[in-house]
This record gives sequence, C-alpha cells and structure tokens, in this order.
Amino acid sequence: MINEVEIWETIEGFNGAYQVSNFGNIKSLSRLIKCKGGAFRKTKEHVLEPVIDRKGYCRIGLHEGGNMDVFMVHRIVAKYFIPNPENKPQVNHINGNPSDNHISNLEWATAKENMRHAFDVLKRKPSISTGDKCWLFGKRGKDHPCFGNKHGVGRKGILHPRSKPVKCDTLDMVFESACMAADLLGVSQANITAVCKGRIRATSGFTFRYYN
Repeated sequence: MINEVEIWETIEGFNGAYQVSNFGNIKSLSRLIKCKGGAFRKTKEHVLEPVIDRKGYCRIGLHEGGNMDVFMVHRIVAKYFIPNPENKPQVNHINGNPSDNHISNLEWATAKENMRHAFDVLKRKPSISTGDKCWLFGKRGKDHPCFGNKHGVGRKGILHPRSKPVKCDTLDMVFESACMAADLLGVSQANITAVCKGRIRATSGFTFRYYN
C-alpha cells in the first residue's frame, strides 16, 4: 500500500529483544548477549528471516535465556495488531497465501469460519460435494481399487482398503475418508474416527459421522 507506515510493537516475554510489525516482519533488536566464557558481544538490529514450512506458513525462532521457542508469524502479527473481542482461536489468511502476513491479509476466525473461507471464497474443493454419492459406495471386496494388492500400493485415504466416507456435520461436507478429512481440516484422524464411532462427541469443534 502506498505510503503505508510500518509500525513495530515489542513482543512480550523476551526482555524487549524482539519486535513485530504490521507488515508481518519480526526483528531482533541491538543488545548485549552474554557468551559462554562470560564475555558480552553486541548484536546488530536486523529483520529475521522466517522458515517456511511445507504448507507455506512462516515460523520464527525466538531466544530467551539460552532456550528457543518457535512461533507462527501470522499468530504473532494478529496478537499485536488485530483486535479479537470474540476470542476466536484461529487466524485466517484472507487471500489464501499463508506466507503473506501483512495485517490486511489476516483475520481472527473460528475453525468453521476458516474452513468455510477456504471452500467458499478460495474455492478449495472438498473430497466430494455435499449430497453427492461417494465413488467408493458399493466398492468393497473385489470392487475396491486395492483388492489383491498387498505391496507397493499407496494405502492412504481412499486407497486404504478399510476407508469409509465421513461427513462433517459442522461444515455440512462429505470427505472420502477420515484420513482425507484430517488432512484438509488439520484434525487428528484418530479423533475423527473416535467421533464417528461415538467414543467422543467432537474434535476441534467438528462433529463427524460415517456417511453411508
């Protein structure tokens, strides 16, 4: 944005060593650091380079007292620059780019709002559309694509011989398997199965049931 001013806020819990900006940057401030031999060295102020994880999210390591904690950059930015009066637990990237941590691209959201944004706004496709018949229906035993293949076959999700489609009632969406639902929603597959079997009521705010 033209002429936009980058504003910096001190990150709590690190004795004033780090700051975060509304642009999504994090910097280490100039300070004296005690070395192993007891001597001190002065560090220069510099913007830290985040690590991009396999899903595109930026992570940053902050040091205090010889220990390092790793944080998600978008959550730090949201904490210091975006009000959250409803105490929503997640931070959504509005344009779908998880590496863009400018405050204009972030918003607090519930798990349901976050996933609805991914499907409705970003046009992310669920495994199968709500109300459609899963292509695995009736394909058990010899009809299953994995029948007779015991080695060298990917057995994740719909390829697993015991896979069952599940419906997330919270989102009103059907997925081809608990594994694929877990991957898309960021929820434990074991917990999804436990909900479907009635062992627990919900997981991460989602309810599920086997879809057949």
